[in-house]
Amino acid sequence: MSIKQCACLSLLLILSLSRLPLAQGGQMAILRVVLNQEEKGDFFIHITEDGDFLIRVEDLKKIGLPEARGRISVIEGEEFCSLRSIKGLAFELNEKKLSLEIQAEPGLFGKRSLPCVIRNIPRSITRKTQWASSITTSSIPRGII
Repeated sequence: MSIKQCACLSLLLILSLSRLPLAQGGQMAILRVVLNQEEKGDFFIHITEDGDFLIRVEDLKKIGLPEARGRISVIEGEEFCSLRSIKGLAFELNEKKLSLEIQAEPGLFGKRSLPCVIRNIPRSITRKTQWASSITTSSIPRGII
């Protein structure tokens, strides 16, 4: 048996054992979360009887949705967020891949900024730029500009 087959068999065994009934109704499962076609990892997901998926608030942040706001439920002392209640979010269970595929609008990702600092510009670049600008401005006849 290959490593891949062994891993798949282990995952199926874990999933079958983890589909335990919850006190509030529904089931718990370990599902691979895919956010906007990017795999984010395996997470414990509570599946309600009405087809909603509840994910830990901390896990929402881990997968990259810090701005997601929805209905919160407390299960066994932990806060879970209802995916159905989050505006701008769509989801679907892929039973063949044992994954929860989520599509999120850009506003749910929060703001990100990238530092853009220019340091130590080589003098050769500065001189070439100055030389090129002086050629272009001096070579154009005065009446055209």
